[in-house]
Amino acid sequence: MNYYPFHLGDYASHTAHLDLLEDLAYRRMLDVYYLRECALPLDPLEVARLVRMRSNIAEIEAVLREFFAQTEGGWTHPRCDAELARMKDKQAKAKASAAVSASVRSANAQRTLSERSADAELPTPTPIKTKTPPPPADAVGAFARFWDAWPKHPRKVARPQCERKWRSTGCEAIADRVIAAVEAAKRSADWAKDGGAFIPAPLTWLNQSRWEAATESENAPDVIANAEAMRTAEYLEAQERHRQAAIDPEAMARHMAALQRAKERALGLQ
Repeated sequence: MNYYPFHLGDYASHTAHLDLLEDLAYRRMLDVYYLRECALPLDPLEVARLVRMRSNIAEIEAVLREFFAQTEGGWTHPRCDAELARMKDKQAKAKASAAVSASVRSANAQRTLSERSADAELPTPTPIKTKTPPPPADAVGAFARFWDAWPKHPRKVARPQCERKWRSTGCEAIADRVIAAVEAAKRSADWAKDGGAFIPAPLTWLNQSRWEAATESENAPDVIANAEAMRTAEYLEAQERHRQAAIDPEAMARHMAALQRAKERALGLQ
């Protein structure tokens, strides 16, 4: 044992009566006891030799009789035995903990080695490259017509992305309709305004399916014209009935009411 706790208060209270040589003998006996980790020899001469005080046998015997207990195995000291037992218990626990830690590290190392071996034995398969089939010839031609129809503009970019969007949205099936919408948009006031400042990018136009809105806008004037023609014909017809019924007061009253209803309907449609 290379270290033991030395309690100054306890030692001073128990050894205040010792003279200089007795105190020296006791301190050296304690050192030998802890160093050998066993009882002191039964022979006082042997004890004196161990503590290097051969000429002080009387002091050695006096200290042995006062502070140690004589047994068959030698002179024992209760406080020293307790400290030694505590030290050996602590060492045993530390040894057991170290053994567990070493076992865990060994298991982890074996598992890592096994995983590396498995990785080495089972290489990652090489992925098979697949070629993307080219689009149909008619689809390519339809998109080319769309691209040619689009007006020259700084925003006319990203042709590959536009072509992918063209195919993914199924524009091949309605190519004529989409291209007609582009031609109509080129004639519109919005695209002609400020030298074409409001012409969108073709990719944006395709992403937002603007050909649908363009088709609706293109058909709107016809709907309005038809409604206006219907209203005009109805009003003229009512006026004619009014003129023909002017000679008959009762007929005049009926046709005036009809004329009023025609006006109201015409205003309601506007």
